[in-house]
Amino acid sequence: MMKKIKEKINARLKISFDRWLKRRMPAASVQKLSSKNIFIFPTKFGFIYLLFILLLFLFGTNYQNNVIILLSYVMASLFITCMLHSFFNLSGLTFVLDGEHIGFAEQKMLVPIAVITSKERFDLSLEFSEALLSSKRQLTKSQPLRVHVDKAVKGELKFNIPFVPAKRGITNPGRIKISSEYSLGFFTTWTRLDFNIKLVNPPKPIVIRGYSPELSGDDDGVKQSKNTSNGTEDFSELKNYIAGEPLTHVAWKQMAKGQGWLTKKYHKEQGNQCWLTLKDIPANNIEMKLAHLCFLVLDYHKQGLEFGLKLSSTSVPPSTGPEHVKNCLVALAAYPQTNRLADDEQNALNKVSL
Repeated sequence: MMKKIKEKINARLKISFDRWLKRRMPAASVQKLSSKNIFIFPTKFGFIYLLFILLLFLFGTNYQNNVIILLSYVMASLFITCMLHSFFNLSGLTFVLDGEHIGFAEQKMLVPIAVITSKERFDLSLEFSEALLSSKRQLTKSQPLRVHVDKAVKGELKFNIPFVPAKRGITNPGRIKISSEYSLGFFTTWTRLDFNIKLVNPPKPIVIRGYSPELSGDDDGVKQSKNTSNGTEDFSELKNYIAGEPLTHVAWKQMAKGQGWLTKKYHKEQGNQCWLTLKDIPANNIEMKLAHLCFLVLDYHKQGLEFGLKLSSTSVPPSTGPEHVKNCLVALAAYPQTNRLADDEQNALNKVSL
């Protein structure tokens, strides 16, 4: 009973604190630290040190020992000096983080962040406040969910903050906690910044073997007898080179003549286009089907094949290249969440019927 009451109190306090943070430190892609968004509090060692100063002062005044009283004053001044150093170690730092970042569900992903400083900084730690959202609660000690920097030099630095998305979807990972115990470990100085970023988390790829995608025509049911696509049979034209295209298609002769980077385009005659469809995946539930589709998208991209992705309500036209793969992964991540409990029950029924 007491445990439930404690959990409710903690939950309400967390909600109230998050609302206060939202008002005091609103979301932005660029955040600069100042007295408005920096918190400082003594560590356990700091409290023990402060208690020792108080005992020295009481002992010195009780026995009228000026040396002991002077020692307590010196230790108190060191304590205050460290507090100021701790604050100015974070004050003035600028953090830049924006855009969409892709990482597979239940797998460790790295979110890049830029740190701009006008002087040297020490003992910085960066982590997501809600980083322990995975079912495992935490990774092993060899894979911590934080970035620690002993010394940050002057200029712009880039770090990758690890994060483990708990499930598939497009989510906001929450605030990033930046903390430091510089200097001497008397104080913990920290802040929690909201960059309002989006994480695209497609399902974790699961290998599927023996799948043969269907060749389908247009959505109106009209079958195309022939379709022109990228191939290696007949030369078609020269186009500007796009990063990621095979170097074997680069027009080296034209490049040697100083005409710049050009790509040779070929075409071949083939049947209808290749579509990866949700209904054709042999699996018992939607989440498993999506995981298999994610594997096929990556596998087809690796082989350089042209394909399209067709889900229940959305579709990605057939194409190739990194941008096409990104669109497919976004579509898989944005697919409506299913009731996993219902899927598990359906799997159990299927096993019983067999």
